[in-house]
Amino acid sequence: LNRLEYNNTVRDLLGVTSRPADKFPADGGGGGGFDNNADTLFVPPILMERYLTAAGEILQEAPAERIFVVKPDKKTPPRVAARGSLAFLASRAFRRPVETEELNGLMKLYDQAIARKESHENAVRFALKAVLVSPQFLFRVEQDQPGSEPYPINDYELASRLSYFLWASMPDSELFALAREKKLRDPKVLDAQVMRMLKDPKADAFAESFVSQWLRTRELMTSAQPDPRRFRTYTPSLRDAMARETELFFADLLR
Repeated sequence: LNRLEYNNTVRDLLGVTSRPADKFPADGGGGGGFDNNADTLFVPPILMERYLTAAGEILQEAPAERIFVVKPDKKTPPRVAARGSLAFLASRAFRRPVETEELNGLMKLYDQAIARKESHENAVRFALKAVLVSPQFLFRVEQDQPGSEPYPINDYELASRLSYFLWASMPDSELFALAREKKLRDPKVLDAQVMRMLKDPKADAFAESFVSQWLRTRELMTSAQPDPRRFRTYTPSLRDAMARETELFFADLLR
């Protein structure tokens, strides 16, 4: 995930809007000039350190109802509640069903925290920190298949391609449900989902990110500063409007 995708994903996953990835090192543009180019997105040691720090901060900031999806009560022991919450959140974070072995590993972390006399809430957060620094979260994984011929990706992988293309974020509940039912690759369903997603305000993220790099309008905020003596009507508000007009025109054209 690049910085924009990371910020949007933790927003949609856990309700965190503080944009933690803004503190990460800048994304590489590479020869293509786009910051979501997989060939230029590396994980140097400093970025791994930032991921670890951000994971802790995110879990402290996230609303409790987004973390503790299943709460302990008279019928639900704390460990059962923890497993339910971790299963739900890991599946969404990994953008596919969590495997039993993966969930068992998270429960071991929960058990370790409980053995240290941590509270149930802190033990769940401790296990979730492992989710937020997992390659399954930080990378958009597509499983290789045998042979050299092209092959169709599965429905969960397609849901991720769609959501990160049009929203720069993780799939929502409707995409997850269609992937689970193996309906997303149906051409009529796929067309309907594209139209639904384009109508969503989150589609503005695609227009803003793509246009600002394709037409270099983001340079208006950094290096493109005209001579104020020659262009006296150029103001910060005009600069912002120039960039926004271009994004809105593209978004309208796309829809």
